[in-house]
Amino acid sequence: MIVGLGLDVVDIDEWQQEVDARGPTWIERVFSAREREYCKGQADPYRSLAGLLAAKEATLKAFGTGWSDDADWQDIEILHDDGKPAISIKGALLAARKETSSTRIAVSVTHTKHYAAAVVIVEM
Repeated sequence: MIVGLGLDVVDIDEWQQEVDARGPTWIERVFSAREREYCKGQADPYRSLAGLLAAKEATLKAFGTGWSDDADWQDIEILHDDGKPAISIKGALLAARKETSSTRIAVSVTHTKHYAAAVVIVEM
């Protein structure tokens, strides 16, 4: 049974301008070392990072938590198993997962030249 659904879309050009304005420390604050390393190996690292950002935002929407003082960007990590994305959560989101009794989090990430999008489904 689906207990949560989240969708997010990122304009890659706008996001890249924001990242360039904030500097590389922002990337380090938002993305784990594994996420950054994965994206470095992709044809367009900004596009890949934008896809992961969309997945993180979609995860928050799926759990219905939004950002809070308890949540941290790195509480959500998008991993890749043979190219298939998967979500690992900790902190406040792990508590939210326990409250929903969810047993599965599915994620799909896609991007075009201009947009990155992700959908997350939380099931129990």
